[in-house]
Amino acid sequence: MTKLKCVNEFGNVDLTRQKLGKRYVHVKGKRLQPLCRKLGIKFAEAIVGFDEYRSRCYSPIKDGVVVSARSAPKLLAAIAARDERTLQRTQDSVRNLDVLAALFTLNRRAKRCRDLARKYYDAGMHGLAGAMRHEKERIYRLKGQALHYLAEEGRLGISGFQRFDDDNWSELLAGDGYSFHRPCAAQSGEVQVRDDIEAKPKGAKEPTMAVAFEVVERFLEGKPQVSVFQWPRRVRVRYEREADEYDEFNEDIFDDEEGASDQSKD
Repeated sequence: MTKLKCVNEFGNVDLTRQKLGKRYVHVKGKRLQPLCRKLGIKFAEAIVGFDEYRSRCYSPIKDGVVVSARSAPKLLAAIAARDERTLQRTQDSVRNLDVLAALFTLNRRAKRCRDLARKYYDAGMHGLAGAMRHEKERIYRLKGQALHYLAEEGRLGISGFQRFDDDNWSELLAGDGYSFHRPCAAQSGEVQVRDDIEAKPKGAKEPTMAVAFEVVERFLEGKPQVSVFQWPRRVRVRYEREADEYDEFNEDIFDDEEGASDQSKD
């Protein structure tokens, strides 16, 4: 397949430096390259911006593809058909998925977001680090509300407690083969201190993130938002480096139900 005439030496189209003529169309979206190949459409990846690293290097931000104006209607029709099939599968999955399975999937994603936020920040990719942080915080807000109502309905019950090195405590909520940690106040007296990790039933399949979000949000729909216990936020540290002052990307961004629960079972 020959290349489009508007591509640069790197084989893509940098839309931050050039405007497309009437002969070409920028089609936004994800996973469009395989679709173009399947349809036999000539394409080039579209660059819409750059993410700056601390070292002043730049990583391209890509969104969709550039195709000829003649091929665009064919591609758009295929995208619409694909989206309709995806929507139908999603709706079927949402109807059949239990909220506990959805919540466990979101919980695993939150830990992944926390790790990626650290990685991106260390690489100087502050925009991506912030995006991972916000996604993690959104998930834990949903998790806190969902665990409250699941415990209230009796689907989850307290099976023990866990104490972490920083003197934070968490409850271990368990039910239907699933277990989750939830921050709680410090415990006194005789309590069952356990070192269980968050888990799901063996062989339980996990849904996509889109389905998991949909199921948990539907479960919470119409339920009043409640106040849930949160661990104290850690003190932000400031320091000087290279004559500039920085806020350290410190642990208050990641303080959640992590501790020993990082080792979630598959």
